[in-house]
Amino acid sequence: INPFIPKPFTPFERQAMAGQKEIEQKTDYIAKQLKKYKNVELIFESPKWAMVQAALARGDRRLGPVLLAVLNGGGGIAAWKRAFSARNLSMDFFGRRTRPAGE
Repeated sequence: INPFIPKPFTPFERQAMAGQKEIEQKTDYIAKQLKKYKNVELIFESPKWAMVQAALARGDRRLGPVLLAVLNGGGGIAAWKRAFSARNLSMDFFGRRTRPAGE
């Protein structure tokens, strides 16, 4: 199960993504509710990787240097965080904010 990740050219492209804590609360609730069904297997997308997806989907040319840094830095979630931080960028800026109509 994947959390909502805003993607361009969709009806929800301007919507904000939920934060990591909220996503974890919702996935915990779903898992708890479905635990009684032994034949149901749940696999949840990591909230951290979902934020990377949102940043990539809604990013702009400023992400070029981030992509190169991640490529050279090993590609794990820590490399993504370091690459954004080193360039004074925030994944939250790209993924978690509601975008105005003119943007």
